[in-house]
Amino acid sequence: MNNQPDYNNGQDGQNSQFNSFWQNNPNQSAPNEFFGGAGAPNGYNAGAGRGSEIFKDKLFLPICILLSVAALINFPSFNILTILIAIGTWILYAAVRSNKNPFSTCGIKMISGTVKAQFILLWVAVAFLLILAIILLAIAPGIQSSIDPNADSLFDAFPDYITIDQETQNAVNQFISEFLPGMSIAQVFELFLFIAGIILAFAAIVLTVINLVFTRPLRAFLVSFGQNAPMGLPIARANYVRICLMVFAILQFISSASSLLSLSSDSITELISGVCTGVSMLLGSLLIGKYCMNQTGNTQTF
Repeated sequence: MNNQPDYNNGQDGQNSQFNSFWQNNPNQSAPNEFFGGAGAPNGYNAGAGRGSEIFKDKLFLPICILLSVAALINFPSFNILTILIAIGTWILYAAVRSNKNPFSTCGIKMISGTVKAQFILLWVAVAFLLILAIILLAIAPGIQSSIDPNADSLFDAFPDYITIDQETQNAVNQFISEFLPGMSIAQVFELFLFIAGIILAFAAIVLTVINLVFTRPLRAFLVSFGQNAPMGLPIARANYVRICLMVFAILQFISSASSLLSLSSDSITELISGVCTGVSMLLGSLLIGKYCMNQTGNTQTF
């Protein structure tokens, strides 16, 4: 499917002028008089020609640095997606500094490919969680018949075989008396499997929502940006992605603040990584609002 605008059927003098420019200058960006404000051709909004300028803004370098810090902190866990996105931003920064027209979109393609990989991996995770949830919910009702009837007596003798302090023993007894009164071991296992299945199903639903509400539109935005921004053409889903980035930045800040409850070395690194990621999202949202707003275009499907 060709999602690019039709440049050959201008309906007025301005469109014809645009078509003439494009045919005579196929490798150049559209000048500002076409996409810079009033008098833009039909189907194009003000500011559409400024999309490629987003990476020259003074806020883009801090984004590169912040994402690199987050990638370095997460490097021991080998978070390949974060690392690739950080590398992609530096490739973009180098490309726009080279002053080539149009600038190289290798960085955008790298980030877009990384987001697509995340999109696919999330669907794989959703399928795995759903299958596991179905299995747990299916075997939960019949688990009682599979457990040795003597399990209760074995559980009562459990403290005799391990060292457990009195405080922990009292806490366990209190939990059993309050939440599992009169239940056998088989019944406890059945309840545990049922709750675990519900939690896994809920996690699958959350990942599905994230994939459809954020990852897919972000991928469409990046594909549209990579195709259209170098030529000054409209960019799809700009406003939607701007709002999503702002919301996720706020959620990231809240999540990072919660790590302060545990003053361990891991919590400090998680705090730094979370703040860097949140600030980079917030700056990205501001840049999209500055350079890519009021733009229209067909969303690339994938």
